[in-house]
Amino acid sequence: MRCPTLTELLAPPPGRTGWPWTEESPRVPDRLPDGRPWPKVSIVTPSYNQGQFIEETIRSVLLQGYPNIEYIIIDGGSTDGTVEIIKKYESWLAYWVSEPDRGQSHAINKGFQRATGQILSWLNSDDYFEIGAFRKVATQFTNKPDTVALCGSCLIIDAGGNPMYIKASRSLSPERLLRGGLVPGQPAVFFKHEVIKALGGLDEQFHQSLDREFWVRIGLHYPADKLAQIKDTLAVTRYWPGCKTALGSKSMVEEHKRILAKVFSRKDLPENLKKIRPHAYSEVFWREALMAKDAKAYASVFRALLKATWASPFYSLRRGFEHLMRLITKPMRVQEKVASNQDIPIV
Repeated sequence: MRCPTLTELLAPPPGRTGWPWTEESPRVPDRLPDGRPWPKVSIVTPSYNQGQFIEETIRSVLLQGYPNIEYIIIDGGSTDGTVEIIKKYESWLAYWVSEPDRGQSHAINKGFQRATGQILSWLNSDDYFEIGAFRKVATQFTNKPDTVALCGSCLIIDAGGNPMYIKASRSLSPERLLRGGLVPGQPAVFFKHEVIKALGGLDEQFHQSLDREFWVRIGLHYPADKLAQIKDTLAVTRYWPGCKTALGSKSMVEEHKRILAKVFSRKDLPENLKKIRPHAYSEVFWREALMAKDAKAYASVFRALLKATWASPFYSLRRGFEHLMRLITKPMRVQEKVASNQDIPIV
């Protein structure tokens, strides 16, 4: 399906202006310069009771100006008006359903099972794509056909829509992710359909770290030269008190431990990754200690630090030194000028 134009969509709610309410992406030509059709982009949105945000999510997909999209929404049985909003746009959806599911991972997998596009991504119902994102993504995959996954940058905003920082594009290196490196901004990651065929969908045992587990699997299966990065900001993620990231930090650490156990139990794990096992566990225990400190659970801090030191004494000592230096000096952050002339930190 070709994306509808702004005039074809329903008018936005009163008071809503700018992208994606009263602005749309430039129209993409029907075909590539060499005459081939643009690859189909399939987007899956898992949804549950986020009616205050989902219309912005939907419009950011439909107003991409792209000639070949497939949009699927899997709602978990919302009762807050979400379904009524979805119905407003159903004529432009390839499929939607509202029924109980087993959580976000299950909902996304249900969508992937129906997706037919060459390029896939999922977009949570409180996030949205930036203007012109699909053209940038499809151009990258077309120009470099060996690419199987692409990571862009992601703008993080607060509940009021105010920019907080830009989450820079990051690699899907399993070594980096296992050591506890920040995951890429999830809605700014796109991958080919063949990835789902090769690896299956998301592991439904994971609810907070489902993306980290999936990115690690991709990085273990494909060589680094098939995993691309671009600097462009492709999506916006909203950090607010009700989002999973804000609610589930402790669960995220526990799931990270399970990811480590799952990966390091693999008999086919490369030697270079086997060697980082002590560092990886030391890092996750450090994170547990820092969370316990924030909660003023000082006995838990002590236990977690003991585990971190036992896992890797040298790494734990270095980690402690880094935190001491942060208390003494202010962290330096790279700044990037944006259209509003506001400096947004890049992390």
